[in-house]
Amino acid sequence: MDPGYYKVTEGSLKMESNEEYRKLIGCLLYLSVNSRPDVAAAVGILSRKVSCPSVTDWTEAKRIVRYLLHTLDYGLTLGRGDCELLLSGYCDADWAGDSTDRKSCTGYMLSNPQVTVTWVSRKQSCVAMSTMEAEYVALSEATQEVVWLRRLLTELNENQRRPTVIFEDNKSCLDFVALDQ
Repeated sequence: MDPGYYKVTEGSLKMESNEEYRKLIGCLLYLSVNSRPDVAAAVGILSRKVSCPSVTDWTEAKRIVRYLLHTLDYGLTLGRGDCELLLSGYCDADWAGDSTDRKSCTGYMLSNPQVTVTWVSRKQSCVAMSTMEAEYVALSEATQEVVWLRRLLTELNENQRRPTVIFEDNKSCLDFVALDQ
């Protein structure tokens, strides 16, 4: 997306009909969930505006379509099968990142040394009262995903011999987690 998109105020021109915009966003959501995760964040932002899109939103949606058309030949290459599958993860949150409702955004990624296995970037369901709380909620969600993924891998006969390490950058959150042990 254009970096200037975030600086546009709500006073921009509204579209006369939002039916075409809704159809396009629906198609882009389907693609982002099923085959093109590289556009998921941008489509997620634009999907919040389906009830009253502006001309700027329509322009950004068409920009995503142009990007998809120019990257049709791109693909993911999975790693070699002769290496041990060792999961690790990264977790982060932005405290009160959404200025409308002051909710934080959670982001985490779990990978093995060759490939990203799962990732999430979404708004938290609660309003965090501090940076530590926002980071703790994100870490909790990442940990739940690790537990689920390790159980799935066990069912696929890919047992994890070592603990899964999740990297977190907030000292207060790490100290709080260490108190629980």
